[in-house]
Amino acid sequence: MSFHLGYREYNTFFTNTITDEVRKMNDHLYLGMGRLTATFGKFNPMLFVLMCPPDSWVGPDIPFPE
Repeated sequence: MSFHLGYREYNTFFTNTITDEVRKMNDHLYLGMGRLTATFGKFNPMLFVLMCPPDSWVGPDIPFPE
């Protein structure tokens, strides 16, 4: 299972081209890869790791724009 995250609706300029993919490895480890399209993202992915048990989902801090 993977989660695909897009930030276009919440950011402007370069940061509106950020997309992330996060894959669950086990209950305490998630591996992620982000890319910034404005800097040729598919050629320079940014890798990251999330560790620890997750909290319950509460939604975004900013409501989705209409």
